[in-house]
Amino acid sequence: MDYIYLVLIFAVIMILMHFKRPFYEAVAGGLLLSVFLYRIPPAEILKATASLFTNKTNLYMILSMYFVMYLQQIMYRRDLINKSVDDLNGVIANRRINTALAPTMVGMLPSSTSSYICASIIKRQTDGYLDADTQAAMTSWFKHAPESFIPTYANTILFAGLAGISMSSFTAASLPMFFLQIFIMYVFYLRKIPKEPVSRSDRGKAESLKGLLLHMLPIMLMYGKEASNRKQEIDRQHYTIPNQRPKDKHCGKI
Repeated sequence: MDYIYLVLIFAVIMILMHFKRPFYEAVAGGLLLSVFLYRIPPAEILKATASLFTNKTNLYMILSMYFVMYLQQIMYRRDLINKSVDDLNGVIANRRINTALAPTMVGMLPSSTSSYICASIIKRQTDGYLDADTQAAMTSWFKHAPESFIPTYANTILFAGLAGISMSSFTAASLPMFFLQIFIMYVFYLRKIPKEPVSRSDRGKAESLKGLLLHMLPIMLMYGKEASNRKQEIDRQHYTIPNQRPKDKHCGKI
């Protein structure tokens, strides 16, 4: 029955999003349905809500997310994404490589709105060569490609813990699968677009690289903040995942 409840909850969220409702309204609809289906007592709801404002860890996570959103708005308002792509074209003058690389880098942003940034990059790079459905598929593909090996994602932490190996070993072992994902997309879609970049910075490669690092600074700050949050998550899970308890030989290598 729990599986049926979960399907219904996700169905409500998807239906609300289909009708162009804001994401918070869709999630709120799912929460209300969860309260009804699981018959959660009002006292438990109030207790959980109060913990959002009294628990130190929760407050830290909320402030971290506001910090991330603030930096992301800076990138939007100053058009740093498009400037970064132009600088990337100045460093690597190959549209196919940059079409894969740029959204993959932006996809590391710990925010669902990064999908819109990735989509704008893909559209700019592939307009006239790929249809809208393919562009949407590429956006999702490249945005989520880093999740297979970057050690700031919860699933990567979980898989490494279940496998009982160090995070560095898991990351190294996952890299071939990451490159395979990129290669698959290249075989079917990236080859359809030309190598010549859409636009590039007028400066030389050294200046373009400097501009790229400068324009990507907010992403680096966001990624560093998310890495710090995930490190705390690793520390908490270190003693909760059986294969990572002190008796395990890999203990302490994450």
